[in-house]
Order: sequence, then C-alpha cells, then structure tokens
Amino acid sequence: MIENSFNRRGFLKVLGWGGATVALSGCGNTSVEDGKEFVTSYVQTADYIIPSIGTYFNSTCAQCDAGCGIMGRVREGRVLKLEGNPKSSINNGKMCGLGQAGVQAHYNPDRIREPLLRNGDKGEAIPWGKALELINEKISGVKAENIAFLTGGVSGHVKALLKNYLDALGSDRHYVYEAVAPSIMRAANKRLMV
Repeated sequence: MIENSFNRRGFLKVLGWGGATVALSGCGNTSVEDGKEFVTSYVQTADYIIPSIGTYFNSTCAQCDAGCGIMGRVREGRVLKLEGNPKSSINNGKMCGLGQAGVQAHYNPDRIREPLLRNGDKGEAIPWGKALELINEKISGVKAENIAFLTGGVSGHVKALLKNYLDALGSDRHYVYEAVAPSIMRAANKRLMV
C-alpha cells in the first residue's frame, strides 16, 4: 500500500477548484497574456503526483474533427499514452490511428513553433516581430468592417486568442464553416468503429 498525505478532503478541494476552473474557462472567461508562460518544476512535485504511478485524465481528441473521447495516461507531468474513453458516446472506447498518434504530434520536435513566410513551395522561418509587421502592412488602411476570419470550429484558448485579435482590430466578424457537419462526422465515426 502506498502511503501519502493526500486525503479525501484534499482530493475534493482539488476536484472542486479544477471543476470551477474548467467551467469558467468554458464560459469564455479566459485571458491570454502575451509572453507569459508558467513552468512547473518537478524538483518539488505536487502532493498528488506519486513517482512511477500513472494518472488518467479524460479529454477530447483534436487530431480530426470527430471529437472522440480519450483518456490520457500521465506520469510525472508527461502524457505517455492515449486510449479511447469507453464512456464516450462518439467512439465507445475505440480510437483511430490519428488519435493514437496524438502523443507523437504533441512531442514532435519538427512541429511548427515559429511563423513561416511562404517562399515558393517552402516556408521560411521568420521572427514573430517580422510576422506581425507583415500582417500590419497587409491590413493597414483596411476598415474594421472589412476584416473577418473564416475558420473551422474553434474553442478554448484558440477561440480566446482569435477574439482578442479581432477585438484589437476593431472587428467582430468571425465566421465558422464546416464542410462536413459534426453530426455527420459523428454518425460516420460510430459506423466505422463497430
């Protein structure tokens, strides 16, 4: 038996604060500050982290538009494995190859980390300051009512960032277009994962 100081009351406190945080972030009460990062040191780990014991977190897969329910196994703050959530009504615990590769996409050292300027068929890495200058050049002199964003479905921090950017430009025109409706994707996903 593993002994630790994490009791039922402490667990319920963490659960309550976590639930409140998720609820508030889902209501659009998020703020994204430029240049701020929070880094967690594992020299002194949190009380609920037990070395070499995995913790499972439920989430939604973002590798495609199906939105399958997933469970992620996390150990010492790193995601190790993703599996389908058996309680999900979309995928009933099954998961496609894209979802299984979500861990690799998360830790891939070749993922895009900086702005790229299209130069023929290739993208040339440029600093953030230069990218923002180029965007400002393109939109300078354009009226706010003529600025709009067309995206697929976005949520969470991406939605907050997009809203902050549109607010800074003085526009509120964000259009969402889904070529295949999410209900059709879910129905197709259910039929494929029998």
